[in-house]
Amino acid sequence: MSLQLPALDAHVEFCPVCERDTDHRVTISLAAAQRVNPGSREPHRVSECRECGMESSTRVSQL
Repeated sequence: MSLQLPALDAHVEFCPVCERDTDHRVTISLAAAQRVNPGSREPHRVSECRECGMESSTRVSQL
């Protein structure tokens, strides 16, 4: 019997595509501001489902 351990960078979240809690890869990314100050960059939390690959991004200041 083999024991499966979660990946070190895995985070369990609900995936709307899979319709269940799955492991997600969560990172922080700098994205260019679109409207107010196009030259600035803001941190975004990027979450990618390890099952289906669906990716979502949320501005950190909105969390």
